[in-house]
Amino acid sequence: MGNGGAPQAVLRPGVIVGVLNGASRALLAGTIVAMLVAPVAWALGAPVVSLSAGLVGLGVLVACLWAVIRHYTVEYRIYEKKIEVTSGLVNRETRIAPRSDVRYVSLSAGTLASQVGGGDVVVDIRRHNTKYRMTLRDIADAERWYDELRPVEGGEPLGRFDRRIGPSVFTVAGYLALGVGAVTALLAGVAVVALPPLSLPLVGLWGVTLWFPVTAWYFIYVAGVEYRVYDDHIERRRIFLGTERSYAIADHIDGVEHIRYVPERAFDVGTVSLELRWRERPFHLRSVDGSSELYQDLRQSA
Repeated sequence: MGNGGAPQAVLRPGVIVGVLNGASRALLAGTIVAMLVAPVAWALGAPVVSLSAGLVGLGVLVACLWAVIRHYTVEYRIYEKKIEVTSGLVNRETRIAPRSDVRYVSLSAGTLASQVGGGDVVVDIRRHNTKYRMTLRDIADAERWYDELRPVEGGEPLGRFDRRIGPSVFTVAGYLALGVGAVTALLAGVAVVALPPLSLPLVGLWGVTLWFPVTAWYFIYVAGVEYRVYDDHIERRRIFLGTERSYAIADHIDGVEHIRYVPERAFDVGTVSLELRWRERPFHLRSVDGSSELYQDLRQSA
């Protein structure tokens, strides 16, 4: 394949974007670890906050180093008809993909990186019965390149799906309560038999402090997504707490599944899951009002 002239753009992983993405992941990991080990740490008198802060600090340090290394060892070249990804410090490797073979594109960015317009653009390619993936990681102006590379038109949406979050959150909260309750009961047994300083009230407090933030996070996660309807596709777009964009083309739907739990059935709310030809994971339309009718409409497209 020829050079095709000068590239439209030469991109590199941004240091600031990489650090912000790494800091988001480190903060999340440190918080999760602190929440999980909290009861045992309390019983043993270990400083939970210091442990969490140390993990976050280590994660941010690694993110900084990795962001600098990637900035100087990875390069993305966007041409009119192809994409090139070159990586390596000593032994440089270049992968080339024709843009005509691009089948699916998605965008993701953490809460911090999205504030400066950075993110990851994932490009799925099908060529000669072979599927592979290129990830333009930590690039600036990520939404522009997502719109530029995806094989669907943008423009103004024709509408948006109505959603009702409450029944779905209530369902998840119930399942979380069962799961956290089972773990709490197990820890209570450990407290009685093997670790007396781990008192039953302490275990109960841990269960509540674990259940509440996870339920709140799920509510925020689901509420922060909207589904936009266009002429030829549906786009899933996160509107706060980070950036996520992906889409489903009606002609690419291979299967449709309708998922509803008991509280959701009372309000005709549910999740419609789409199996797409070029996407590895299902495309979920969560907490959609009137999901039964939507399921029937989309099933006819499959």
